[in-house]
Amino acid sequence: ERNNQTSNQISAIAASPTLKKIRDSGVIKIGYRQIAPISYDVSGKAAGLAVEVCSEAIEEIKNFLDMRAIKVEHYQITSLQRIPFLQEGQIDLECGLTTNTAERRNTMAFSIPYFITGTKMLVQKANAAKFSSVNDLAGLPVATVKSTTAVKTIDTLNKQRLLNIKNIQYENYESAIESVIKGQTKAMILDEIILEDLKNKSSNPAALTTTGDFVSVEPLAVMMRKEKPLTDLVNKRLYNLMQSGKFEAMYQKWFKRPVAPDAINYNIDISPALREVIRFPNDIVGN
Repeated sequence: ERNNQTSNQISAIAASPTLKKIRDSGVIKIGYRQIAPISYDVSGKAAGLAVEVCSEAIEEIKNFLDMRAIKVEHYQITSLQRIPFLQEGQIDLECGLTTNTAERRNTMAFSIPYFITGTKMLVQKANAAKFSSVNDLAGLPVATVKSTTAVKTIDTLNKQRLLNIKNIQYENYESAIESVIKGQTKAMILDEIILEDLKNKSSNPAALTTTGDFVSVEPLAVMMRKEKPLTDLVNKRLYNLMQSGKFEAMYQKWFKRPVAPDAINYNIDISPALREVIRFPNDIVGN
């Protein structure tokens, strides 16, 4: 125990098993997923906007714990693993591509959003004119990935609009997108930013296109265990990044310039919804 710890530090650490574990072990474990430029692997190292946001949050944690250094361990995880890994303590922060939803807030906590996207459709380019709206998918097979918000989105659409979309759930992104390329499904529904990256990496990028208006709004945020001192520290750093202008510079770096390893410029402007979050940072979302 450090003698210079304040009573606030001591009480915060007592209220947060995660902070205690980080202090005692000197290690923080970060989970990230493989979708550029949010979070992905570059030459064996985690990179992307969400990873950089979490690096900033780690600095806040390090300062609060009065630690000169914290060893950061990055683990590439899947959509199926993210919540169990947090619940079991295999990771401490999940940094990449997780939407803050009411259902997930039952068990997890979320930071201020760092990216706000929406659910769209990925279709064969030759079929784009047929599928300008999700309503055009009525009665057809559509690909989703297990444990993503798109699964619930289709269920909701089927109930509200009586579309009878056949929700074909795949274990991973790659098999889902291949089903569209091969014509086994007519579309893949997922966050637009994920669809764009998957399209670029697919076996036939030129054959695919995203289409339609946003089916749902997806605020992406750092996911954590429900420990108030921990969430306060992460949000404090995000708030300061947004108020200082540093966050916008980080965003421009990842979305408005070519990024490693393939020098792709995703050229995605800050959305009006994210612009409002930057002006008035808070972790309250409508999902």
